[in-house]
Amino acid sequence: MIREPVPDAAAFGDSITSDELIAWRRVRRVTQRELGAILGVAPLTVLRWELGQRTIPPFLHLALRGVDEVMRMQRVAAHQLPRQRRVAR
Repeated sequence: MIREPVPDAAAFGDSITSDELIAWRRVRRVTQRELGAILGVAPLTVLRWELGQRTIPPFLHLALRGVDEVMRMQRVAAHQLPRQRRVAR
């Protein structure tokens, strides 16, 4: 059963499908290599989850929620940084 891709990991419920994982990565412009590094797994593992060759861990949706939160906090922090003034010479 294919569910509609959701932009927010909090909407995954208790599990995540391979299609949802692909959609999650694409929306955030995160590569398989980057997601693997974030999660501490090989990029090949992420690929296998997405291809359905390996079972997606039942806790992955929780990890992606955490990643979403960190990314959100980074965006907020970036907007709150004081802008540097250009010094006239």
